[in-house]
Amino acid sequence: MSNEVTSGIPPAAPQLSWPPPGTERLQGTLWRGIGLSWVGSLILVLPLLWALAVEQPFYSLGPFEENWELGMAIAGVGAILLLFAFAQLWMTARGGAAAAELGYGILTILEVATDVGRDTGFLIQGKRHFAFVDEARQKGIIRSRLLGGLLLLAAAAWLLVGFGLVIFLAARGFVTPSGIWLLTVAPTVVLLALGAFVTFRQGSLVLGLQSDWNAQEGMSRVHTESAAWNARLDAAGDAIALGPGERGRAATFRSAAAGVVALFRLGFGPTATIAVTTAIVRFPGERELFDLAESGVLGSGGQDLDGFLPRFLSLVLGSSGAPGSCASLIASLQGS
Repeated sequence: MSNEVTSGIPPAAPQLSWPPPGTERLQGTLWRGIGLSWVGSLILVLPLLWALAVEQPFYSLGPFEENWELGMAIAGVGAILLLFAFAQLWMTARGGAAAAELGYGILTILEVATDVGRDTGFLIQGKRHFAFVDEARQKGIIRSRLLGGLLLLAAAAWLLVGFGLVIFLAARGFVTPSGIWLLTVAPTVVLLALGAFVTFRQGSLVLGLQSDWNAQEGMSRVHTESAAWNARLDAAGDAIALGPGERGRAATFRSAAAGVVALFRLGFGPTATIAVTTAIVRFPGERELFDLAESGVLGSGGQDLDGFLPRFLSLVLGSSGAPGSCASLIASLQGS
């Protein structure tokens, strides 16, 4: 089935390869930097923001109390991720400079760097599922991709850089603890909301276009093109290193996908269970308290309480005439 190209690209315009020659390593790299920046900033900044911006009692040792190693470990992980993030952004900027030296314009360079879906070549030329898009919507999608990525990057950058700037001002008495929260979080949330909205909107539009194209002619066209590609590969013979390999092994890859799920359940399930159960016992003697509750101890007033939870609450909370005390109960258990 043929379709009329309604985009602004002239029908006789020569087809452009994508990404442009020499920019292959730049394709989609900006989004790697955005993802690493967000994860690193959240891990590093949020615990510090909690420790500095939330007023603590004068006797408090901070949010981690005596477990300072935990805070250091979290900060270390966040710092390492941010190092990778800034290294990725630096490589993206250097790749953009190299592309500019090859004669490419700034819009082309940004389109390559933000092309995480690897379909911008079709978008700018009005090919495949973008053939049904008019010129105005085509340009709108391009702008939305660029703007959404830059807004999300700016949000992640402000969470880190803005926090450092606010701490610098707070050290000189210009910002209160509540101001630290406001000046750090508010701009981040605004930029994040705008970037997420723009990105989600254009992503939904593209997904709808792709679904319509697949329903009309997309999949049959892909099957035709893949068959032609395989025919050319077979015709090349020994000129292609190693050849195509054995064909018709879709079941092998489906089995591999099922194996990944099985490994996840086998590894994650027991690990998560142990993590939760070991976190229940938080101080010496609490296990004895649970054992007493499970052993059928009488409730207050001499009445039997059925079930673990009523007996446990009776031990800890007691009644109005004989209030319970977790601390005294544990002390008596340790002394016996």
